[in-house]
Amino acid sequence: PVDAPYTLYFTPDGGRAVVQDERRNRIDYYKLPEWKLIKQVKVPCNGNNHADWSADGSYFLTTCEFSSEMIKVDTATGDVIGKIALKKGAMPQDVRLLPDGKRFYIADMAANGVWIMDGDAMQILGFIPTARGAHAVYPSRDTNLVYVPNRGRSNNVDTARRSRPGEGTISVIDWRSDTIIATWEIP
Repeated sequence: PVDAPYTLYFTPDGGRAVVQDERRNRIDYYKLPEWKLIKQVKVPCNGNNHADWSADGSYFLTTCEFSSEMIKVDTATGDVIGKIALKKGAMPQDVRLLPDGKRFYIADMAANGVWIMDGDAMQILGFIPTARGAHAVYPSRDTNLVYVPNRGRSNNVDTARRSRPGEGTISVIDWRSDTIIATWEIP
């Protein structure tokens, strides 16, 4: 049994499972293969959900959807070692390390685009506007491009205005120049 999982990750060495417990603003660590709970860390933000590791595996970044923040977590200890605020009202969703191993893209569903972040320095480097409801970040298999699915609505609680057919898109980004080279419409 795993208490209140939202997303599941594994440390780069494969020795621990990292469970983002969004409901309780906590990260739970389990020793593998026994799935023995070894540590629970209360995070200093609201709605921790998606994560990705640095190139050397020493830390990971976690999005905090409901407090418009990003946190940095030490892989070895599981402790939070940094925090940065995005703009007020931001809703960071997915985060991915870019193929250069130096920068991260953070999909922001409320800001309708992708933040560019230096995880080592915990510094926002820029922003790429994509489309309404940017939700995820997927590097292509050959690592030449990055795909950002845009839901076509601003956030999950936007019940008055749901996506309609044809509103969803995928932004195709050349991560080397941080430019959108195509937008694919989803029928």
